[in-house]
Amino acid sequence: MVYGPGTGRTAEYERVVYGTARQPQFHQRVVRVNEEPFQLNTTEYNCDRCDVSITPGEAAVAWTVWRADRSEPAPWEHEYLL
Repeated sequence: MVYGPGTGRTAEYERVVYGTARQPQFHQRVVRVNEEPFQLNTTEYNCDRCDVSITPGEAAVAWTVWRADRSEPAPWEHEYLL
């Protein structure tokens, strides 16, 4: 739990999965800008937090955070990590 009772904030939970980055697939590398899709390269991922490149075979971490008043997100990490 990231935040708990008595902190004045809604409790948050996290799931952290460590692994090795898989080869990116085309459907994972599409971004939308003003509703227009743009295909990114499939040679790497980019960290959502710091935008550093993550290449296939590198150690990587998938981090999911959700609020206690919402249901836990479905597992997605192994689509990106070995």
